[in-house]
Amino acid sequence: MRIVRDTSISSMKDFENPLSILFSKQSIHAKSRRISSTLSLEACNDMKSMHGVDLMSSMIQTLQYEMESEIDKEIINHILNKQRFNFIKEMVF
Repeated sequence: MRIVRDTSISSMKDFENPLSILFSKQSIHAKSRRISSTLSLEACNDMKSMHGVDLMSSMIQTLQYEMESEIDKEIINHILNKQRFNFIKEMVF
């Protein structure tokens, strides 16, 4: 999504809609990810009876968090690498 500011303001009436939004379609490629963990039924039952903790839902939440943080790290690294490339490109040319 790209936001384009209209710079041709001729009266106060033009301040009502100073921005226009341009939506563009882009194809994306999603890659698959694999994450795994192991736990035993006995461990789940022990944690539930001793501490009142549902180990299965805790494990799922932890795996979801790890996958989200991995995706976030990839996005940040992609942005930083692109900035470094643009900086080097500007220095050379």
